[in-house]
Amino acid sequence: MEHRIFNRTFLKQTEVSINFTPAIDSAIFKDKVAHFLKSYFNVDISNETDANSSHLEILSDQTELGFYFEPSRVGFVIGQKSYASFDRTALPMLEKLKSFISDVAKSTDISKLSILKTNIWPIKSEDAYSDFSKMVRYTFQEHCVSDIINYPVNTDNPQPFKLSKRLPEKVVKNSILDTKLSAEIISDVSARLSLTFNASTEQISVSDLISKSLILNDLIYQEFIGTISDNIIDIMSREVL
Repeated sequence: MEHRIFNRTFLKQTEVSINFTPAIDSAIFKDKVAHFLKSYFNVDISNETDANSSHLEILSDQTELGFYFEPSRVGFVIGQKSYASFDRTALPMLEKLKSFISDVAKSTDISKLSILKTNIWPIKSEDAYSDFSKMVRYTFQEHCVSDIINYPVNTDNPQPFKLSKRLPEKVVKNSILDTKLSAEIISDVSARLSLTFNASTEQISVSDLISKSLILNDLIYQEFIGTISDNIIDIMSREVL
């Protein structure tokens, strides 16, 4: 399925996590990361962190972008403000981490690659408890939430609650996709629905990092399109709401 770039998204955060072997020696870890950050981002952390640090990160609250580094793991997060598409936003960041793993960590093996995406729908309602099943049915394909929409909501003495479920795990060759769907009533006028994906693969080479990342992202996209309703696709596609 060709990936569409929608006019708006409910994607709250994307995270890519990469575990590699062998780990960087802890005695030189900070210096290695500091040199990399100076070369690629012109960021100097040499005087800002402890020499024994085992977790270093650079974050921007304005753009909601950030990288993190550990002796055997690296990754990045992309917030809603900056995400355009996986190709446009994540791949350039992946290329930088690929360079770090091969050139700085001197590793050729990735023990685990994970992509996590969280979508959130905040909803306002005059009576969230009475409208609960309508909200869920409006947002998701009914066959995915038949058990949730039939949940007996107590409208006589309503109390906030949260229902969560895992959709059937998808396995494609050595790639696995876990999907979690949640529906929460926060108050009598507020609800929040969410859809979280975790796609992962293990034991790949650094040279395959980009191609495997695209495969994992495709698994997430296919499941996303197969889970959300036509109503949401319509909202995401409109030029003007």
